[in-house]
Amino acid sequence: MKLVKVGTNLIGAFPDSEPSNNLKETYGDEAEILFVPDSTPLEMETEYYVKDPRLLMTVEDVRSCRREDVDKKTDEIIANGFIYPSTVIRFKMDLEHQMSYKSVYDLRSFLTFPYTIKGVGDGYMAFQNETEMANFILYAFGWVGANIQGGWGLKDGLSALNKEELIAWEDPR
Repeated sequence: MKLVKVGTNLIGAFPDSEPSNNLKETYGDEAEILFVPDSTPLEMETEYYVKDPRLLMTVEDVRSCRREDVDKKTDEIIANGFIYPSTVIRFKMDLEHQMSYKSVYDLRSFLTFPYTIKGVGDGYMAFQNETEMANFILYAFGWVGANIQGGWGLKDGLSALNKEELIAWEDPR
């Protein structure tokens, strides 16, 4: 096995069949090619593998991974839901709850009030009339939209970052 090291950073592990001159071309003249015998036990080998595989990726691949990270975090935030103003009740907004709230909103003129919905845990919220319910549901979907737009803004901001900045970047939410 061949290891590529630049300075104190281990860049990657490659099979012996990979020509050293290709590795030098890829990682520069300062790259040091180290050889590890194939008989090295797996436990010993693992310490030589790349600590951050993004170092081996192109800038566009890293950017794409970061965009996926933003999408996952946005989905997680939305699924965990929000606390409705003037309450301490959390309401989930995963897809199932979004569909339920949309159905209730569409059927609100046919419901009998007061109408109660369940939040997370032991939290319940009773709506006294159609307007209260509509305000809640419009707030909920506005909150989802704001989180989606926030994710779009973060992903747009990734376009200006170079590879090192992308690797170091963390979602601030």
